[in-house]
Amino acid sequence: MPANTCRAYERQGRNFIAWCAEHDRTPLPATAQTLAEYVSLLADLTKAPSTIEQAITAIRTAHRTAGYKGQPETAAALAVLKVHRRDRAAAGKRKRKAPPSPSNRSGPWSMQRTRRLSQACGTGRWSSSASR
Repeated sequence: MPANTCRAYERQGRNFIAWCAEHDRTPLPATAQTLAEYVSLLADLTKAPSTIEQAITAIRTAHRTAGYKGQPETAAALAVLKVHRRDRAAAGKRKRKAPPSPSNRSGPWSMQRTRRLSQACGTGRWSSSASR
């Protein structure tokens, strides 16, 4: 596992263990309800869905490493995450996308634009092969 991933999982694990201690929960093995409540807290703190997914994965990895394969069950936690995603989308907080490239700002690339570019370059190859 890459070093950055290990550090992220360790951080997520520390946060989960601290939350469990604060709320009188058992971190290992955690119940499905404990995981769902923790995910609900992360959603209430407006954490990004990818951060919440990382927390779920880190907790499940720690369980698997400790011999608790398949625990905790994630259905309830993933249902909370699904609602969180929908709420974020409704609020206009969607996943960040790269800005459009300058050549694509005026609309999709078309064959007509390709022909103009080809003629401007003096080759004419693309326009003649496209008309075949």
